Amino acid sequence: MVEDDFQDILENSYRTGGRLDDAVLDDLQALATAEHTLGPDHPDTLTCRINLAHAYYEVGRVDEAITLGEQAFAECTRLLGPDAHDTLIAGNNLASAYREAGRLDRSIAICIQTLTQAERSLGRDDPMSITLINHLADAYSAAERVDEAIELLLEVLAARERTLGPDDLDTIGARNNLALAYRDAGRLDEAVPLMEAALSDAERAMGADHEGVLTIRANLASLYDDLGRTEEAAAAYERALKDRERVLGPGHPDTLMSAATLGAMYKDTGRAVEAIGLTERALAGLRRLYGPDHRDVLRVRIRLAHVYLSAGRQEEGVALLEDALAGCERLFDSDHPDTVRCRRDLAEAYREVDRPADAVPLLERVVSDWERILGRDDRETMAVRNLLALTYDDTGRKDEAIAAYERTLADRERVLGPDHPATLLSRSNVALTYRELGRHAEAVAALCAVVDGRRRVLGPDHVDTLRSRNHLALLYEETGRLDEAVALYEEVLADCEHALGAGHELTRKVRFNLDDARPPRWEPRYPVEERLAEAKARGDAAAYLRLLADLDLFVLAPKRRADDVIAGRHDVIQWLVRTVDGREHAQVFTRGAIPRQPDTVCLMRSIATLVREWPDPEWRVLFNRGVPALEWSFSPDVLAEAARDAVRPTGGRLVTRIDGPPDGALTFGLACGAPLAVQASVPWNDAGPVYGDYIGGLRSLRDLWEVTNAEEWRGTMNALLGGADAGPDLDERVGRYEERLRADGLPPPDGPVRDTSAHALGRAVHMARWGLEAHFCDQITAERLIVEAGERCRRRYGSWAELSAAWALGQALRLGDEGYDAALAAHRTLTEADGGPWQTVPWGSPR
Repeated sequence: MVEDDFQDILENSYRTGGRLDDAVLDDLQALATAEHTLGPDHPDTLTCRINLAHAYYEVGRVDEAITLGEQAFAECTRLLGPDAHDTLIAGNNLASAYREAGRLDRSIAICIQTLTQAERSLGRDDPMSITLINHLADAYSAAERVDEAIELLLEVLAARERTLGPDDLDTIGARNNLALAYRDAGRLDEAVPLMEAALSDAERAMGADHEGVLTIRANLASLYDDLGRTEEAAAAYERALKDRERVLGPGHPDTLMSAATLGAMYKDTGRAVEAIGLTERALAGLRRLYGPDHRDVLRVRIRLAHVYLSAGRQEEGVALLEDALAGCERLFDSDHPDTVRCRRDLAEAYREVDRPADAVPLLERVVSDWERILGRDDRETMAVRNLLALTYDDTGRKDEAIAAYERTLADRERVLGPDHPATLLSRSNVALTYRELGRHAEAVAALCAVVDGRRRVLGPDHVDTLRSRNHLALLYEETGRLDEAVALYEEVLADCEHALGAGHELTRKVRFNLDDARPPRWEPRYPVEERLAEAKARGDAAAYLRLLADLDLFVLAPKRRADDVIAGRHDVIQWLVRTVDGREHAQVFTRGAIPRQPDTVCLMRSIATLVREWPDPEWRVLFNRGVPALEWSFSPDVLAEAARDAVRPTGGRLVTRIDGPPDGALTFGLACGAPLAVQASVPWNDAGPVYGDYIGGLRSLRDLWEVTNAEEWRGTMNALLGGADAGPDLDERVGRYEERLRADGLPPPDGPVRDTSAHALGRAVHMARWGLEAHFCDQITAERLIVEAGERCRRRYGSWAELSAAWALGQALRLGDEGYDAALAAHRTLTEADGGPWQTVPWGSPR
């Protein structure tokens, strides 16, 4: 996230205030008037032509800027001479237009030609020559010739300090530009203090509200961001936006671009709502200023697409990028850098929404475009080649992926050096691919080099350094070096909590990995797990598998893919696998052993369904990984044999979690929902996501309850807590069920049932658990709602018998005979089972 070059501001090389189209019209009128009154070859006419070419450049009409700029440069050279001031200006502007269009060889050639003429006539220390040296450095930076750019920028800084003094605006601008070049070279340790010094000098010389100061402050924020100093970066971006709103106004183009930049920062730190608001505001403001097809409008539209994608609004994100690409092709051409970059972004979005097959041809085209336009060794070319390798990996084209990774790594080492952040990223990709291919020794060596390099270049607390250390610990774990893995996980977790905070996604992943590698002392949560542990201890695989045949089993899947399946964006769910002893294993869990893994959801399966849906015959199955007393690996053939005679688990069972919540208001509330828990054969005393099938649960909420989001869920929850089934007098409605209730012993001793709100409140208990499972609420909210449902039951009824009768009648009135029979069976189970909640939880348990 880089702001405008400070030099552009000092030289007033763009107009502001939202009148860029008017400026073009003014310059067109001025040129026409000069040609008519003075003639096409008059010096003032030539100046007007230079101004119009530059106005085209400012509004993003680069092709027109180049055409007119070439004409102006040639005519100035012919009529005024190669050393004339206007000739030098025309050449400098033409070089800038070539650079913007990605024609870097031509840009560099014109810069050198113009600089040579200026040196001959003015000398190398003349201000015009220094400005041209600065622009040649810009062209070198764009062409990835960063070392040459730095050498020139050092010369510019020295010349301005010598001729203008250290506190001159141009000198401070040179410091800013050199810091950005250090950043491009991966020399962040030099870039940050230089930019901090430039900001201090600028504030002292110009005041805190000068436009150049605001730009330097935003550039410093981008360096903090590159270093992983997230809190400092966010604070600097926020201040830059507030300052520009105050000094320039909320509708100024620089203010709007600052809002978009801060939105991108919020996106990266998980603040999706704020990111969307800022970026939408920026886009709307820029569209008002420039219309739909201005260069900055298209760039912010692309940023908004990325914000939508990160917020899970994938269809909108992809559609926005497809629209932006059409806009780029309309405004520019198919080879313009902005068009090529938008094509790359669209391919990246296709990859992110699990459409890698659509991404591959786009990326192959982008690689070809960049190799032709920028060259094979350009940084962007290498970055897209790396992205293509990732996409080959996604589509299972492992040989092509590793070849592309290795080539990119070799190119980056040669061009950028072994310690450049991009080189370290390539080495990390190679290492992780070696891991997937089972080349563990090579993977460990490569990852160790990545960790060392990132510590040295980015610092120990940078998120990329911490991520690579987590990968190394994971590799240690997979290769049996468990003690080393645990020790490294512990170090990384402490560092993540210190640098990133406890809630950061990487912190949560490392904490899970540590718990997984070093599981706590295990206690069974359900009686069947005690029997599974006994079978495992005596090596009785047959008994172990027979027990599993009667259980609900659970696989893990990425939440994002599950959401895509529910929304119809993808047909195939993706199971999470783990490499153990060099073999890929699908991880399957019994209910009490399900890990709380970040960004994953559960899918419930029977053993027969597992066999029928088995994704890959080469995979093995690993039951209850992370719980040594229960963990057991089997081949798919053994699993199929066990499933042959298995019977699908049936409903109507009382399931009690051994370590459920202690007696109290929460347990009482859960007991009020016990009839439905028995009917579904799920634990009655677990306030967590007990149903265990994320996709099935969301589809049920959608199809049966018309609930698709947190707001709709909350409305349904409120209706149920209000006793949606209740009625003032149910004598007529009870009708034919009254005799059945009496015969089955359900009516309470003091007369007929006159209130069926127990049915609504019991379902409210489960709606709270469904909401937690669907990620519509958190654990605290779910438990509070369960307690509230229990308290309302306690106030309405005087015993479990009264509640049961009200539940049965409510279900009968809603579902007919089938509903009544299920309620009666649940009633008998709950009143007859030893140790059931209606025997152990006293009515009206204390709050």
